Amino acid sequence: MALWRHGLFHPFMSVSIAIIAALVAAAVAAFAVFVLLKARHVATVRALSDRLDFLTSENLAGERVLERRPATDTPTQTPGQTPAAAAATGAPTDPDTFAQALEQLQTDRDEMEREKRKNDEKVKKLWQQSIAIHKEKERINKIKLEIERKHAEILDSVNYARRIQNAILPSVAEIKKDLPDSFVVFKPRDIVSGDFYWFSNRHGKTVLAAVDCTGHGVPGAFMSMIGNTLLSQIVNEKKILDPGAILSELDAAVDVALKQSKEGNESRDGMDIALLVVDVAAGVLQYAGANRPLYRFAAVAGVPELQEFKPDKMPIGGGDLFGNRKVFHTETIALQPGDGYYIFTDGYADQFGGDKGKKLMTGKFKELLGSIALEPMHIQSATINSYFDNWKGDHDQVDDVLVLGIRPI
Repeated sequence: MALWRHGLFHPFMSVSIAIIAALVAAAVAAFAVFVLLKARHVATVRALSDRLDFLTSENLAGERVLERRPATDTPTQTPGQTPAAAAATGAPTDPDTFAQALEQLQTDRDEMEREKRKNDEKVKKLWQQSIAIHKEKERINKIKLEIERKHAEILDSVNYARRIQNAILPSVAEIKKDLPDSFVVFKPRDIVSGDFYWFSNRHGKTVLAAVDCTGHGVPGAFMSMIGNTLLSQIVNEKKILDPGAILSELDAAVDVALKQSKEGNESRDGMDIALLVVDVAAGVLQYAGANRPLYRFAAVAGVPELQEFKPDKMPIGGGDLFGNRKVFHTETIALQPGDGYYIFTDGYADQFGGDKGKKLMTGKFKELLGSIALEPMHIQSATINSYFDNWKGDHDQVDDVLVLGIRPI
């Protein structure tokens, strides 16, 4: 009653207090929401490491906006509230700033969610690509293993074919029994060779041939097997010992073996050959050639002099390009003491190398033989080998190489 009398309590004052209390409660609730949103914002920022620095600085800026209380600001007051009372509530002095901060937080959150969805989509695509790459890698590895397996099988087969080819070739020791001063330089380009040398002795006559079959490697090796077999039939079974007749017979036999005379057969396979028949007792050497020459080096006043015997310019086999029946001619040469005779395929002269990577060519090959023609045959062999290797250097060998040298008397 005393308060009523002295005017210290008025019914409207209770309403003002209630309003102030409500405002304080609303401010506290709003601030709590802000704190909660801020905490969620920070957690999301930490999950998105690539936006951490940027969003953290934005968040701190928001805090500074909310916490800043400039001295010049006028507290927000409700109807019936004095400025001092409004300041006493602790309510934000600028409601627009608070709302903007909340809106900015929501905008940042939405942006981060969009970024997260984009990143999730990228991760999904990368994962799918990774799975596809892994499957493709497994498929390629399976193919690689299969290729390696087949390659090993083929290599084993070719290596076995080399054993067969080497078994068929005459041994150098066997040749040296008949021709002690002789050599064989044989360098296949691949595991097996399309070049081969052939030797036989019939009735005191030595038959020696250097043969270059079409191709090299496995195809050439097949042709070499055919040529080896046919020469054995012609010389050893049919006992034909004239070089020209041997080549004519060989040409006809290759034509039959490869069915080259049949209509529609496009086979042009065959061989080039230089063949010698040496009769030391009679002092005679006979030669016939199909595209491969014979070189003789005779000592004239102590200087080697080259004499080249030309071949018939047609191959063994090769289809009907040169007619169905070829006739090869025999050249008869009297043996002279110290003369050296050389037959060979084209692989040596065709080799690329030297300082400029060019072909060795026939001219250089003749010069090489002339420079060593008076040396013992085993020295000539070593020189021919080393010269070829030095000339070739790091270049690939382009063809099979075969050089035979003899000094009959």
